Amino acid sequence: MTLPSVESLGVAADELQQRVLERAATVPEGAVARLYVNAADPEAYRLLDMEAVRDAGRAALHLKVEPTFADVVGPGALPDLDALPAQWSAYLTDQDLTGYDRDRVRELGHVYLARAVEEAG
Repeated sequence: MTLPSVESLGVAADELQQRVLERAATVPEGAVARLYVNAADPEAYRLLDMEAVRDAGRAALHLKVEPTFADVVGPGALPDLDALPAQWSAYLTDQDLTGYDRDRVRELGHVYLARAVEEAG
């Protein structure tokens, strides 16, 4: 059986723990059940006391908790500014530039990139 999902977007770890325990406690005797935890914050999910969850769902023959995680934005990788001209040239390789001077487009891109890097400091 599938228990009603726990919606956890923006929920703190202690609140998430409480919601999961409440759902786990509703498993019927001898059931094989799963519980979806939707949009969980990975940090909050890691803090779940899984032993307490197993204890709350002890009536179940088996209880599986299946999380899906909220999109988490982490630090992005900054581009290597020295590699931008090579990336531009590689990008142009697969572009259809019919009617354009490919070498001129490549050189203008290099000029614009160099200027942007200079202005950015």
